[in-house]
Amino acid sequence: MLSTGNQNTLGLYRFDAATHQVESQRVVNVKDFDFEGSLRKDPVAKRILGVDFLADAPGTVWTDPAMKAVQARIDAWLPSTVNQISCSNCLDAPYLLVRASSDREPGAVLVFDRKQDKLIAIGSTREAIKAKQMGERSFAHFKARDGLDIPVYVTRPAGAKGPTPAVVYVHGGTWARGTDWLWSPIPQSGALSVGI
Repeated sequence: MLSTGNQNTLGLYRFDAATHQVESQRVVNVKDFDFEGSLRKDPVAKRILGVDFLADAPGTVWTDPAMKAVQARIDAWLPSTVNQISCSNCLDAPYLLVRASSDREPGAVLVFDRKQDKLIAIGSTREAIKAKQMGERSFAHFKARDGLDIPVYVTRPAGAKGPTPAVVYVHGGTWARGTDWLWSPIPQSGALSVGI
């Protein structure tokens, strides 16, 4: 279930149906963000394997040891990207689809061959984009007048040094997420941009 517990953000908690009690430890703790995500289930094994979540970038907390090991293996090969594994019957599938994304890489698509223990590149979501030409995006907070932290993403053009002009791009309201750290066409349009 979702609850704030004793923190300022919504978290995912286990609820014991027999005792009607909420466990005190969060299943997934997404620092500085409300929990937004879903359970990863294997319909064949009929088990929950992990939890997908969105913080400054998407991620997965695998509770299944085999999937946790696969994620660690892929992340070791691709350390500069967020590597999202797609699968249906994850535990038995000989191949797993992987999307590797970052602030500069819109999304390389690969297949992880379990038997041969290797990644095979099969394409890209935006073949024409050259990652080296893209701006680097960082995530930060600044204090508002009321003392609350406001999260921002700052995208600087590739190779920019020192101060540059800025464009502030504000999403449609405080009740919704505006963006995340991954590649986006709007802040990559050239000038320094700040997405709030």
